[in-house]
Amino acid sequence: MKHKETPNKEGDAKQGVKPDTTKLKTEPPISEKDEVKKAEDKTRKATGRHL
Repeated sequence: MKHKETPNKEGDAKQGVKPDTTKLKTEPPISEKDEVKKAEDKTRKATGRHL
């Protein structure tokens, strides 16, 4: 069973997940950048420190 499951998961990762993650890592969408900035601002206010 394990031998059959592994190739399927790898195939899915290569087709669907890998291209998406590469795009996000190299050039994240503007909306994600804004969300990250908002999250960082919240963290700074909560901790009182600069990241």
